[in-house]
Order: sequence, then C-alpha cells, then structure tokens
Amino acid sequence: MAPQDNVVPNSKARVHILLHGNKGHILEGLEEFSHVWLIFLFNCNKQKNVNYKIRPPRLKETLGVFSTRSPHRPNPLGLSLAKLDKLDHNNGTLHLSRIDLVHGTPILDIKPYIEDFDRAEGSLVPQWLTSSLQQSKFQVLISEKARRQVQYKIKARQLDFYKSEEEVLLVITQILENDPRSRYRRKQHENQKNLDYQFPLDNCVVCCKYDPYDAKVHVYAVENWFPGWNHTLTKFENESFE
Repeated sequence: MAPQDNVVPNSKARVHILLHGNKGHILEGLEEFSHVWLIFLFNCNKQKNVNYKIRPPRLKETLGVFSTRSPHRPNPLGLSLAKLDKLDHNNGTLHLSRIDLVHGTPILDIKPYIEDFDRAEGSLVPQWLTSSLQQSKFQVLISEKARRQVQYKIKARQLDFYKSEEEVLLVITQILENDPRSRYRRKQHENQKNLDYQFPLDNCVVCCKYDPYDAKVHVYAVENWFPGWNHTLTKFENESFE
C-alpha cells in the first residue's frame, strides 16, 4: 500500500517547533533526510466514546479499529509520512509537502524516515483495501467564479504555500477526485442531493457540491478562510482514505 501522501502529492505545510531554547539544535542533522514521520494528535475528533469496531468509508463491513487508520481510537494518535523540502533552523520550522493534516494539528514527535528500516519486505494488505484504492475517481469541475477567486488570491499574495493558479487547482483536484468525505457525509449527501462540502486549503475554504449519481464534484467558490471556521467537515476528521 502506498503511503497516504501519494493521494495529494502537491499539498504543502509548515511545522513549527514550539520548544524553548536553541531550536536549531533539535533539528540538526534532519536536513539530510528526504522524508519524516509525524506523530500527531487527532485534535478535531470530538467523539468521546470509543468504538471497538468501525466501518471505513469504502467498505460495507465493520472492522476492528486497530485494522484501520480511523481517528476514533482508544488513544487518538496518528502517524503520517511527509516529504521534507526545507529546514529553517533559526525559526525551528519544517517546510513539508505531500502532507495530509489540517491547520493547527498538534505534532507530538518527528522521526526521520529510513527506508531500510521502515520498509517491510513481503508486506501484505487486505483485498478490500486494494480494491478501494483502485476505485473510480470523481470528475472535478471548477467554476469560473472559483477560478477568478483563486486568480485574485494569487495576485494579491494572500496564500502562504501556493504561488500559481495551476498549483491551487491541481491540489483541489487531487483532494476532491478521491472523495475525502466520511461515510456519514456521503450517506447524508445521497439522501439530500447537492449538499455543500467544504475543506480548508492554505488561507482558503474550498466550497463544492458532490453529485454521487454522476461521479462529479462541482467547485463553485474558493472563499477566504477565517478563524473559527468549522474545519472538522474535512476528510481529516474522518478515516477517508483508510
């Protein structure tokens, strides 16, 4: 199974070290690695009860929670692989890509990815997971209004990570074509057609509608992100790609 970073390879992020003292010391040597493991907290998961069995979005049957990557766990810890693009030792900042976390995710630890140690020879994955990764993708249709909004944000330099319209639209497409909605959200959309779906990207909120009967998703706006926006509607609240 490919790591989750392959689902949205053009996503970008920064991780800031919040420790006191010389932050460059704690990062020394990390620049020699290409990828890092991030151990993080599922802080958007507000569910208090822990279910021992859950139903992944792409499977009809339930499974034990330890056979999935659902955030609804006895201890809500996550593990994610990211590409290390650059280190800022002075500010204690990691510049990353191929990442699948939301803004504000608490990072508990960082470990270097070591292929000889971390790659398992003869590894196996169940058939249901292989099939789910091969399922058809949604066609992403981006409106002229959304394109103009992206163009304005690029021209006004309102985005931190993306410098061109093409980059932004590519990431939006990579996210939406894989249908990041939770199982609950998909069922809700099927019962009430064309409900809004939103997710944060950089300093934006991407607004769209899924058409599950036509395998299309329509992006109708790319609005400004604002503090307090309910970003728990995104894939990262749920076990979308697991």
